Amino acid sequence: MPIESYNPHTGRVLRTFPAFTWVKTERILDQAHRAAAKWQTTSFAHRADVLRAAAALLRERQDEPGAHHGPGNGQARDRRPRRGAEVRRLLRVLRRKRRKIPGR
Repeated sequence: MPIESYNPHTGRVLRTFPAFTWVKTERILDQAHRAAAKWQTTSFAHRADVLRAAAALLRERQDEPGAHHGPGNGQARDRRPRRGAEVRRLLRVLRRKRRKIPGR
């Protein structure tokens, strides 16, 4: 049975996704578990590099409407007055986290 992502305000279907089988779901969850375990052993310096690269990409794309929204999060993709506000908020959080990294 397909999964529909819709705008709760309008009720309009934004996108339809094929449902995963349990086997595929378990495989994805296993991948996520292994990635989390690997991330835990990653140095703070490498984590900081990854987060800086993510922040740079977000800054670069912050003015693209809906660039940081996945389909189906229920938010309008073209909210001009707030465009980029969520990215700027995320960047502030990343900067605060960076200050808390030991050895900085």
